[in-house]
Amino acid sequence: MYLDTLEIENFRKYEKLNVQFTTGLNLIIGENDSGKTAIVDAIKYVLHTQSYDYIRPSYEDFYLENTKDENERSTKFKIQCVFKKFEDYEAKR
Repeated sequence: MYLDTLEIENFRKYEKLNVQFTTGLNLIIGENDSGKTAIVDAIKYVLHTQSYDYIRPSYEDFYLENTKDENERSTKFKIQCVFKKFEDYEAKR
């Protein structure tokens, strides 16, 4: 099985983002503060982290449009992962 698509709405820096992955190794590259960690954390929210970190939504996770007014933050966000090529033993989990 592999993560095929990640869809994000109103999460951190992204009003809307759709990321397509391939089987095998995928790299996320970009400048500092470009949103790489937001992509990884979105996947962590869906799959739950395997580390000792307790991850839960915080105020800063909600998208803030390009204004400085904190009242303009979204009130909800959506993260959706699409997995493909499940084996039978993986699908039951």
